[in-house]
Amino acid sequence: MIDPYRWMEDVASSELSAWVTGQNAHTRATLDGVRVRGELLARITTLAATRDEVKNAQRRMNRLFYLKRPASEDTFKLYLRDGVGPERLLVDPKATTTAATASIDFYEPSPTGRHLAFGVSANGSEDSVLHVVDVNTGALLADTIDRTRHGEPRWLPDGASFFYRRSPTMAPGAASSTKYQRSRDYLHVLGSDPAADIAVFGYDVSARAPLAAADSPYVYLWPGCPYVLGVAQHGTSNDLTIYVAPLASVDGARTPWTKLAGPEDQVLDFAVHGKDVFLLTHRGAVRAKVIRTSLASPDLAHAETIIASSDVVVSELAAAQDALYVRTLDDGLGRVIRVPFDGTAPRSLALPFDATVADFAASPTLPGFSCHLQSWTRPKVYYAYDPSTERFRDLGILQPAPPQPTVLESVEVKARSKDGTMVPLSLVYRRGIDRTRPHPTLLVGYGSYGVSLSPSFDARRLAWLERGGIYAVAHVRGGGEYGEEWHLAGMKQNKQNTIDDLIACAERLIALGYTSSAHLAGEGTSAGAIAIAGAITQRPALFAAALVRVGITDALRFETTALGPQNAQELGSSAVPEEVEPLYRMSAYYHVVEQTRYPAILLTGAAHDARVPVWQPAKMAARLQAATSSRKPILFRLDSGSGHGYGFGTTSSQLNEELADGYAFLLWQLAPAPPAPAVRH
Repeated sequence: MIDPYRWMEDVASSELSAWVTGQNAHTRATLDGVRVRGELLARITTLAATRDEVKNAQRRMNRLFYLKRPASEDTFKLYLRDGVGPERLLVDPKATTTAATASIDFYEPSPTGRHLAFGVSANGSEDSVLHVVDVNTGALLADTIDRTRHGEPRWLPDGASFFYRRSPTMAPGAASSTKYQRSRDYLHVLGSDPAADIAVFGYDVSARAPLAAADSPYVYLWPGCPYVLGVAQHGTSNDLTIYVAPLASVDGARTPWTKLAGPEDQVLDFAVHGKDVFLLTHRGAVRAKVIRTSLASPDLAHAETIIASSDVVVSELAAAQDALYVRTLDDGLGRVIRVPFDGTAPRSLALPFDATVADFAASPTLPGFSCHLQSWTRPKVYYAYDPSTERFRDLGILQPAPPQPTVLESVEVKARSKDGTMVPLSLVYRRGIDRTRPHPTLLVGYGSYGVSLSPSFDARRLAWLERGGIYAVAHVRGGGEYGEEWHLAGMKQNKQNTIDDLIACAERLIALGYTSSAHLAGEGTSAGAIAIAGAITQRPALFAAALVRVGITDALRFETTALGPQNAQELGSSAVPEEVEPLYRMSAYYHVVEQTRYPAILLTGAAHDARVPVWQPAKMAARLQAATSSRKPILFRLDSGSGHGYGFGTTSSQLNEELADGYAFLLWQLAPAPPAPAVRH
């Protein structure tokens, strides 16, 4: 095993700093010299400013809370509406920090909506600091708690205290891989000193609920429920361990936790109504099922089946006042099943249009649920479902979509992978493109953690499609498109399936005439880089170009990073002998071969990335630059002011710049699109 760039892993070294600075300057000069880059940035900026962006909408009593990036602004802020009243800005994250950029990482309103706890991090770092705001006045309370990455505050019924997760202070000289380990859930009372908060669940808190150092602990509770759940996520594993205790008996380390489910029960999600808990499990159910048991005396062996296993993937649960709502995935399309608490039969709801269902949320004190819908060609719309009228109502928190999506169309095809597995492949392009000639095509793949690349609309994508480009998504194994079985078929020792699936999708696009190798680029972000980097090292002639964004390219060494131990559940651990070889095989860095004609590649990193440190893409860039014989550019781009990407603290303008660079790089390196058809008047 050759690792000539191990020295780059010392992120504090002057040598790495000098290398990154030089590379970034070269990349900046190169991309700024691409003629279409300025045009693309102007167009992307215009598209991003055509409509507000909204996410994470939640209802509390008569109040609706949501994160919104106004079309003319750069970051998401927290807004609310009282009933049908006007929108009101509640939290601007910049008001809590002097950093250049700031983002709201999480928020949770109290049961009545009077107070709200939220986390803010600076410059995309995801190192959240928890704050509390008085919703009525907009004033920040004195309560401030640091080290609350994924703090997930959960309010007690009194609305004056909440549980939250906190990481310990790192010891001087401690390895970076310990940064997010040994976390605990604490109870905080408003106005008290966080240093005096008592741990109730987590690492080394209670012998009744033992957790490992890499486990992530969370305490959940609900209005009207006399119990709390202590939930442990084991690294990035989707299978949870769940403990239950009476709310009235919560008393720090003396809390009488009882185990409800362990990893062997393969529970992926849960919801609570009264004294019952509904569990989404894939044990004995390939695409999952829903069961119910009592919180007072849980017995999974004799749990009642509420929704049986079928060809439909059961994805998420949300308990409202009237019913359990179940989000499912049916061959890529979102569906919702309503299971009334009055005992009447479950039924599937008719959605306003075929789409992805996301931001799926319900409150035990309110009937119905809220969600947003979007597709490859239809922008996001937020709805609330009213069971009394059996209708979906537009919440009105997004202005009507502009007319551009009518020029788009999408198709769904399948590709046969190396082992015969049929892999779904989605394509989006400008309506009326010339199908007799190949087009510049960007093939995107991910395939990790059971995450599905569901249909989504991004106005910025039009900048690529308008120039004759095709946007294709490979739903490779490792994702969740067909449930946990599909996920497990693309992780650890099965990771080669993910790479094979992406290669098969590339070949299918060529066979169908949409593109050619000279017109084809691949893209992988974060863990998705394993797929594209693997594909270009195994089949370098298949692609003309590639984008490797904040990517894992050395999985064998990833365990040494801040989140490396947690990711061992997904990728494997070098401490487990039988997992070392799969880690080596999925690490494209070690499979770069001297004097090979590699495609043009743009690799990116971010200075404040909490998930994938800069040295991961940097090592791969250096290795490729030394090895390639194609004379095609291998560029490394660093964003010095952002984190892991949009949704992780990256601002709209930072995303616009990155997309302009990426699209310009591809249009420079790929064979051109055929002329657009003439418009007849």
